[in-house]
Amino acid sequence: MNKLLVNAPTGRQEIIVIGPGGSYFDPHRVLWDERFDGPMPEVTLGGMLRLGGYMVVDQSTGMQHRVGGELLFYQAAQDASSVSKLASAKAEKNVKINQWREQANGSTFPYAGKHIACDRLSKDDIMGTALHVLLFNAFPDDFPGAWKATDNSYLPMPDIATFKAMFSAMTNQGSLNFAYSQELKTQLANATTLAAVNEIVW
Repeated sequence: MNKLLVNAPTGRQEIIVIGPGGSYFDPHRVLWDERFDGPMPEVTLGGMLRLGGYMVVDQSTGMQHRVGGELLFYQAAQDASSVSKLASAKAEKNVKINQWREQANGSTFPYAGKHIACDRLSKDDIMGTALHVLLFNAFPDDFPGAWKATDNSYLPMPDIATFKAMFSAMTNQGSLNFAYSQELKTQLANATTLAAVNEIVW
């Protein structure tokens, strides 16, 4: 089940839940769709705006909405320029998170108590060997029987199973890097101040 934040025809903002294959009758009224935008951040019903890929509270004017039947009134506490600055900072941080993940994927990964380089050149070597193994079920003719770690030591690579274990360690690290980047993006979506955005680091 996924949640949608919508501007209902009644003039109110509502959170609705839809099942697989479900949709809202008017896509133009959908502000946030968890299927495409990720987990829904904290929202103030009646006062949310979509700025790019983020939800922000419109506090440039007074606004009211109901929560559990109680009427709440929100006074302006942040001008439009502050909202714009927050949205801009979030967009920049989102780009930075992608860059951090790319850097992590292109640095090293742990295997057998060592760290193996996976920069562009090293990854070309790994992928080239993997392709040869896939096509011929054997190492290339001049394969040295070992793989060099970042501390300049050599890890024995006596058989294809050992190489596959190392290759699996590389792809697993890539998956971990992706998962961590999504954690940071969830924190970013929930950030409501510039200080909170600046605290997000890899």
